[in-house]
Amino acid sequence: MIDSKFLEFEKPIAEIEARLEELKYIDDSKENIKRERMRLLKENKAITENIYKKLSDWQVAQISRHPMRPYSLDYVSHIFKDFVELHGDRMFSDDTAIIGGIGRLDDISNEGLNLIEEIITIYSNYPDRLSTEVLVASIRSPLQVAQVAQMGADVATIPPKIIKQMIKHPLTDIGLN
Repeated sequence: MIDSKFLEFEKPIAEIEARLEELKYIDDSKENIKRERMRLLKENKAITENIYKKLSDWQVAQISRHPMRPYSLDYVSHIFKDFVELHGDRMFSDDTAIIGGIGRLDDISNEGLNLIEEIITIYSNYPDRLSTEVLVASIRSPLQVAQVAQMGADVATIPPKIIKQMIKHPLTDIGLN
């Protein structure tokens, strides 16, 4: 039986993968099994490349609409930590074509301040067409408060700990004494 994750034009790929799956359960210590597995892997690669080189427009559409294809939220869950999807619009209903929400994007080689600066630059380049305010969250130091203010952020959520650090500075204490 051919797996339902395959489309009609992918049947040759499905057949080879089914044979490869069967070989998983056979003792591969025998040389002929190893050779057969390697032959099938090479054949699978060649057939896959050949099929996908010659796709018609309809076949491309079928692949893009395949029910087993990942959805945007599948990718979002890998990019953001603690993502919370927001629902509804001004008419109090969902637009299924748009995904919006709040999540944490950090510790994945993309410094947050660079992203904020890029966002502010984009919005300031189109003041007549893009009207918005930039809110900065997850401030972690007094220095970041100064940096986002210099960049032009409109609003920042600053934890009380950081506000206390901004007020209580060693040089301020010396100056008051």
